[in-house]
Amino acid sequence: MLAWVQQTTYNQAISQRFRGYLPVVVDIETAGFNAQTDALLEIA
Repeated sequence: MLAWVQQTTYNQAISQRFRGYLPVVVDIETAGFNAQTDALLEIA
C-alpha cells in the first residue's frame, strides 16, 4: 500500500512540473539524413 501512495505522489509531482502532461520520448532510427532517399528503420 505504501509503494502505491509513493508512486501516486511521484506521478502527481511529475505531471505538475509538465503542466499536467507527462513527457513523451520518441526514438527514431533512420538509414541516413535525406528524407527522399533514406529509410525510416525503427520508431520506439
